[in-house]
Amino acid sequence: MLTQHPELFERNPEVSKVIRIRPYEPDEQTLRVLSILRRPVVVPHYSSRDWEADLDSSPQEHIIAVMCRAAAITGEIKLRPYFFVSEAEREQGRVNRRQVIIQSSGIHALLPMKNKEWFQDRFAAVSKAIAGDFHLIQVGSKDDPPIAGAEDFRGRTSITELASLLANAVLFIGLVGFLMHLARAVDCRSVIIYGGRERPWQSGYTCNINLTGDTPCSPCWRWSSCDYDHECMKLISPEAVIEAISAQAKHHGSPLECATVAL
Repeated sequence: MLTQHPELFERNPEVSKVIRIRPYEPDEQTLRVLSILRRPVVVPHYSSRDWEADLDSSPQEHIIAVMCRAAAITGEIKLRPYFFVSEAEREQGRVNRRQVIIQSSGIHALLPMKNKEWFQDRFAAVSKAIAGDFHLIQVGSKDDPPIAGAEDFRGRTSITELASLLANAVLFIGLVGFLMHLARAVDCRSVIIYGGRERPWQSGYTCNINLTGDTPCSPCWRWSSCDYDHECMKLISPEAVIEAISAQAKHHGSPLECATVAL
């Protein structure tokens, strides 16, 4: 596996070798060597980017299925990722028996998308409503807006440390993005504020409560431009998120549902 984040794959029993590469740049020398050795190389993109139009192509099936097809994988596929943490790492991620991990923004990511953002005042309302029932831990970039009442872990965690926090959490609250996938990879239920950029059947997980704003333009797969003033996000109220959190918390500790697809 060639990756800029080796920790994602180092403990995966299906991966025999992990090679670090520079961010978003394939290691051309390694690819040439693999070509000489006649080893197949798969770059599993699930969509293509139109920079001028500010959008991605919309996948016609779940992105995990798209990537498996690109790798010529066949058979019954579970639509979920995996991340492996040791028992020692899991123990370090246990802050409170009622911990809930929350990320309120992805705008400071390396490749930010404004159309995945919800509203900070609504996150504040959610935090205020549930703070008495859970120990909130905020993760994300150090420059993300702080959430009142949450223990601040912004900019302080490695991928493995994030995974360990999520593995011990009652649930994760956040947006479509890396942490949504990492939470599922360690069997943590989530409440995901989807809006309308993409649909849960394209990138989400059946064990989560995925809150969508159903508008005629959805799914647009645009990055940051919007002709409708983010109406799909406005349709998602704090009350809907709070209700979803209560519902998900009741299922904590039970096996997570998982969709499958035959390729």
